[in-house]
Amino acid sequence: MITKQEIERICGDVKTVNSPHTLAAQLIAKEECNGWSNQETWTANLWLANEQVTSEHARDLCDPAHGRTKYENGRLLQEYVQGLAGRLYGEASMRADMFGCAMARVEWHEVAEHFEER
Repeated sequence: MITKQEIERICGDVKTVNSPHTLAAQLIAKEECNGWSNQETWTANLWLANEQVTSEHARDLCDPAHGRTKYENGRLLQEYVQGLAGRLYGEASMRADMFGCAMARVEWHEVAEHFEER
């Protein structure tokens, strides 16, 4: 069983922990990864930036010359990555569900901002 001291060490000042769901929500809200809002966002950026083809395409999508907002660019990046994933989106499997959950947690506007600056 996790103690209140451990929860406070992880979450900071904890108002009330009535259930495991409350604790999980607080942990998720505090989650950061290498300066990004969460691990899924960091991972999406890492993989997009890691390959020359995907990096160049992401930069082109997010080029400030297009005059789009970071949210519009984020939506375009999300659609691009979903296209790369291809058949995962038509399949009923644990892998597809896990991928979908991870994709839903990505802060795409944050990734877009990164490529706007490049």
